Amino acid sequence: ESFDWCRYFLVKESLALTYEQLQLPLEALQEYEELEAKLPTIAWPDENELAEKYQQLSHASVMGDTTVFREIVRSTEEIGHLSYFSLRYLFARQSRLLFHQREPVLLIDRFAKYVRKVYFLRSAQCENTKKELRQAGMAKIEAWVVGACWDLKSASESFFSFDLNSENDVSQLGDEEKESICSLIDILNFSRMRLCRLGNIIYTKNNAVHQALCGRPKDTSIPWVPWRDLPKIAAQNNGKYVELKGKGEMINDLSQDGLTPWLQRVLLSSREYENAYIELSTVIIRLNKLVGRFRCAARLSAEQAECYIIRGEFDKATHMLLPTIDLCQSETWDTLLSWRLFRLIYCQRLSGSPAEYLRSLTSCFSPRSASAMPSKLVNILIGDLEAVVKCLDVAGHTWGLSPLLETRIKINPTEGGEIVESSNILRKKVIKNVCYVGDEVTTELDLYSGLPRAITVDEMKVNLMTFEDFVRKHKSNNSVENNTACTLDIGGSICIQPGKNTFKLPWTVMTVGQYVITSLEIKWNNASFMEDYCISNHPALCYDVLPNEPTQSIELNPIFLIPGHVQNVRLFFHAGSDVVCGGKVELFCSKGLKVLEPGTEVDDG
Repeated sequence: ESFDWCRYFLVKESLALTYEQLQLPLEALQEYEELEAKLPTIAWPDENELAEKYQQLSHASVMGDTTVFREIVRSTEEIGHLSYFSLRYLFARQSRLLFHQREPVLLIDRFAKYVRKVYFLRSAQCENTKKELRQAGMAKIEAWVVGACWDLKSASESFFSFDLNSENDVSQLGDEEKESICSLIDILNFSRMRLCRLGNIIYTKNNAVHQALCGRPKDTSIPWVPWRDLPKIAAQNNGKYVELKGKGEMINDLSQDGLTPWLQRVLLSSREYENAYIELSTVIIRLNKLVGRFRCAARLSAEQAECYIIRGEFDKATHMLLPTIDLCQSETWDTLLSWRLFRLIYCQRLSGSPAEYLRSLTSCFSPRSASAMPSKLVNILIGDLEAVVKCLDVAGHTWGLSPLLETRIKINPTEGGEIVESSNILRKKVIKNVCYVGDEVTTELDLYSGLPRAITVDEMKVNLMTFEDFVRKHKSNNSVENNTACTLDIGGSICIQPGKNTFKLPWTVMTVGQYVITSLEIKWNNASFMEDYCISNHPALCYDVLPNEPTQSIELNPIFLIPGHVQNVRLFFHAGSDVVCGGKVELFCSKGLKVLEPGTEVDDG
């Protein structure tokens, strides 16, 4: 005996309705799921049939009208078309139950399951149609999925405690919100891929979104232009991006399908389609960040950046690339980091200021980035670096030295030895090197250069600050004025070779106090670089200068004088181990004595 699906439907749904009346929603949902699993092969009705022959059935299935739908099932003899409407009807009933139960996670999951199932069923049926009708049919399917998923996103905004379209930070999220966000991300990603395919159908694969997602960027096949020639190239490429017009007949068919206003903009032009894709992916990026999926957010941000690059909007591309570079630097993805940096400098050299371009260029020569970049690219970038530091626009700015040159600084052993202390105020170790006034001490500086060839800098100096000023600056988070107590300078131009470079900076200490090494400054043409040791986690290096016991002496002969006689007095100066650069001698006599300067004639009277 053949299986009577209509009777099975009536019995199972009666049981589900009974569970609903008994306030047992989970049991009712289970009955609906079992009923859906037994659906016969779905025959997709024609569009005209939906509008005419099955109008009442279609309306009842969408609204979840139990009375009308059950009456139609009882009276029908053909079940081929009924399975399609039953699928919609079961989804409407399940959604209603989940709304009453306030189960947003389950509701979004059920929606995603329904949309995917309908999409794959309709796609499979569309593949069996004629070739000339296949693309138009697929465009309608893709548009239906995108519109439905965007409507879900809009409806979800009333549930969440934050704005989906805002970049404001969210301090705390409940577990239910996090689960809902994860489910929403999955279905929106599915919608994003469907939107990509819809754009390919309407505007062909020449649209910016497809080019950004697939294959190698076209600009990487163009020879690299030196920095000095960039203005001419930028002028030639101005207006290179061209908007595409869609296929007229297909757009007309889609316009008659009652699309939402948000989706209708996709049909206007390729730029509007790209804007819609960027808006959708921006929401997904925002949701990924909220639940801690920063890698997924960075990948989508990089895709958006490529789309902006194709459109010539380099400022927006730079804005999207910067967070992805921060993530790569915190991870161990050296190759990906070098690629992201390459795309960033491509944008900044065309639109950004020379100062911003120089900042990114220095990051390209860090040990991590330079080791992952092709040697040919490194040799090209050093040419740009040498050209940009000569630009007047970079004067007046100061960049961090560490991406360009790695530094290690130490104090050679001093006479008083070394004392290691732990400072609760600074929250770091303090290494004090004890010395005395008059001692000559040496600061040794190691520079590690990742540049492919030697460079010559104009100035290199190490700044020292009194310990009191150093503590005050640390307490105020470096907001106070930098009061440099002493500067150790290497005179003249300095050549920095690739690899390790060692420099020694001698200092003759002449003042008592405690002096901390605070910064290293290098001036290269118009560009200034600084390594700030105040904010470093490394121990603070300090000179503890103590008073020195003098070894110089003065001797006076004779000590006693004969009354009434003129006598010569001799002064002996013994410098000892001290260095005496100058001074003044004053003689104080008791009453009755007169001191004559050497060479004065003596009067007999």
